[in-house]
Amino acid sequence: MAQLVVKPAFWPLILATGLVYGALFSYISASTFVFQTGFGMAPQMFSLLYAFNGLGIVVGSNLPGHLAKRFTNRQQVTLFLSLAAGFSALLVGTLLFPANVWVVSIFILILVVLIGALLTLTVTLIMDRATSNAGGASAVIGLAQNACGGLASPLVGLSGQSYAAMAAMLFICSAGALGLVTYQEKQYPEL
Repeated sequence: MAQLVVKPAFWPLILATGLVYGALFSYISASTFVFQTGFGMAPQMFSLLYAFNGLGIVVGSNLPGHLAKRFTNRQQVTLFLSLAAGFSALLVGTLLFPANVWVVSIFILILVVLIGALLTLTVTLIMDRATSNAGGASAVIGLAQNACGGLASPLVGLSGQSYAAMAAMLFICSAGALGLVTYQEKQYPEL
């Protein structure tokens, strides 16, 4: 594990996967308050929405395999992070207008599909490059993911029933991960 920790080329990817996990936890920790309290959604309807978004994550995690013949993992990560940053920016932009539960729900569905794909892809990029120390890489990935998720969760709770903090955190995590992956690709193109 020490070999992996001291390699600066790995840290942007490890932090990027942590931020993707932070985005997921932002949605998970805020969604009940946003949809049930903020939008007044019935518990049964929220359960269906939550389950549908769960299926979105499953669909997203299967996308990379279907796109593997056309795009490399790196190309997919860049594409999906760009889309996630764009859609989360649009979600933030919806705060300027009267809140609409269906608009927010559609943006969240798109984002969880992208997060599902990104969780698969970011871990794959790291594990493909850490073949001699897969166990250590897995431990560091888990640490980054849980740390970012653990930090993001209480931060989105700051806005209570509004979706403002969730939208902002989704954007910060997506844009931050995109920046880290872009930096890593430019600084360490051999990886």
